Amino acid sequence: MPKHVTPQTKYCPRCHHLAEQRSTPGYCAAHHAEWQLHRRGAVTWARWALATRNVVLLDTETTGLDSQAEVLEIALLSTQGEVLFDSLVRPLGPIPVAATAVHQLDADAVAQAPSFRELHPRLVALLRKRFVVVYNAAFDRRILDQTCARYDMAALRPAAWHCAMLEYAKFSGVWNAAKQDYRWHKLQGGDHSALGDCRATLATLARMAEETG
Repeated sequence: MPKHVTPQTKYCPRCHHLAEQRSTPGYCAAHHAEWQLHRRGAVTWARWALATRNVVLLDTETTGLDSQAEVLEIALLSTQGEVLFDSLVRPLGPIPVAATAVHQLDADAVAQAPSFRELHPRLVALLRKRFVVVYNAAFDRRILDQTCARYDMAALRPAAWHCAMLEYAKFSGVWNAAKQDYRWHKLQGGDHSALGDCRATLATLARMAEETG
């Protein structure tokens, strides 16, 4: 065994060169420097999101994950913590038991809730010209598009969608070798309610924005 290698020696997960001791994710010098650049970008993004007046946080609970899934609950939260919208949604289709096991919403819970058709005009108005931040934006956007299509209604089109999950992945810097990208993380502090997950996303942004390193 070479003198500079010990059983505790760590190797960069991206290139398998010796890792720097100061690198928490265990990167070599070059990849540590690259991650620090990406991390600073994520911090800058979080600070922008918290400081920009027309940013809104969005989250949904759904009837599932597939191409037939619908919105079951939706919430909008300002970056100051003001609840802008929070409603259950009565879906057209059934709510699978597997979905209920996650968010505890079943047919009885949403029996008296408005339909998505009833909520759509208000959502359009609230999201107009907004920058929408979502933890896993691709998923929520797809489900919202599917739900709009199911009702033959126009898709919700804010000024832009931003994904807090992807930014947090860059902030954390853990490498996913299978995807050759930063690892996605579950939302910390979420409770599988739309409003609770909006608040957890806001807390995530605040943690990122406070970074001083």
